[in-house]
Amino acid sequence: MAESDVARGRTFDVICAGDTSFRLSSPFSLFASAAAALRIRPDRGVVGTAIALATRGLRVGIATELTDDPLGRATVRRLMDGGVDVEGVTVRPLAGELLVARGAARGHDLVASSPTDGGASFAVPQGWSSRVLLVAGSSPLVARAASHCRAARAGRRHGAVVVVELAARWHEWAGRDVRALRSVVREADVVVCTASDLRALGLDVGALREMLRASAVLVFVDRDVTCAFAPFGQIARPVERRASAARDADVAVSVCAELARAADPADSRPELWERVLGRAACGALATL
Repeated sequence: MAESDVARGRTFDVICAGDTSFRLSSPFSLFASAAAALRIRPDRGVVGTAIALATRGLRVGIATELTDDPLGRATVRRLMDGGVDVEGVTVRPLAGELLVARGAARGHDLVASSPTDGGASFAVPQGWSSRVLLVAGSSPLVARAASHCRAARAGRRHGAVVVVELAARWHEWAGRDVRALRSVVREADVVVCTASDLRALGLDVGALREMLRASAVLVFVDRDVTCAFAPFGQIARPVERRASAARDADVAVSVCAELARAADPADSRPELWERVLGRAACGALATL
């Protein structure tokens, strides 16, 4: 980053900070030089969300950690091509990493996520500010949970609307104390979660709402409906029947986009959340 950039800082509509989780497809091996041919499609996590938001014309910065391998480098290039500021991406050496992936039957279409060794962390660069801060992911692992909490607290201090997308992974949370989640979600103005998140955490909607601040909005995504639980009451909208990963990604993108474009991002009137859920129900995200 140039000295002039540090001095004046950078202002965004949305900063996406947190864990990487993205849907990949390539006609070649993901771990060869042909990884540059990757297509990154919307999925839960900062990569797909950041690209989707930038595609909608928003100014987007990303803060996350990637590994220094063909997959990590291809991801950085794809983010840059999509108009996302990657100054907040930390690239660390590849050292015996395990790629956590859920593969599809056709082989080269899979969902990849951050390693879960507890060492992965991220930081929003000093001088960055935004109307909306998305903190994606949740973890019982100390280093990653601390990164999530620091980012959310700093966002609140600087006046951003903080959106936390839980994206809980059952293989991380199994047998863990979910009270570790409280420090992050207590910093949120909006929490986005799905039925699968709650299953991974062993919680229900009521138990999660008890962890939130009284003024926070909980956006809950189930198979057939998306609900917003807020101080003004509850709004529910049916959702289009389609692949759950794409639907869940749409909801987080819609929440961040509508809040970033609102005259007052902290506005919690029912009309705003009617619009958010309406956008999410449209399923407008295409392959990026």
